Amino acid sequence: GDQNILTASASGVTVANLDRSGNLAIEGQVSDLSTATLTVNDALSVLGALTVTGVVSDSDSNLILDDTVDIGSTTTGIRVSTTGDISDIDGDITITDNVNQTGNLDVSGTLTAGSTNAFTVDTSGNITTAGDLAVNGDDITSDADLTINAAGDDIITADRVTIGTTTAGVG
Repeated sequence: GDQNILTASASGVTVANLDRSGNLAIEGQVSDLSTATLTVNDALSVLGALTVTGVVSDSDSNLILDDTVDIGSTTTGIRVSTTGDISDIDGDITITDNVNQTGNLDVSGTLTAGSTNAFTVDTSGNITTAGDLAVNGDDITSDADLTINAAGDDIITADRVTIGTTTAGVG
């Protein structure tokens, strides 16, 4: 017959079994009767989906999820790997607020800015802008010859041009 150590039932329906191997099976929920906090003192292994209503936290240090984490879904969410890489599973990550960057920003592809890609830095370091370029630091320097290719063949300035010395030239 039945080899269970304990079997509990209500109205003829089994609601809990404790078998001789120590496995506890229940129908329903597990809760603490006095404090509303159920404490598990050992490692907890969950086989199947885990649904949490409330907060997940580690009260004495950082919460560590020791696996790649998909936030949102496995097909359209954001993925965080155990090495710290963040990626959008199905395409580009869109940020709709300001970003404060305190370290280096390493871009492996083309860096574009503006809703129409008005400013671009390609992987070779070439800068393209669809608007005006303002140099407010007073100098443009080059480690070789400086080439300016004007599409209209003219270089127009609102002031003098000095070529070769600090003495004003043509103007």
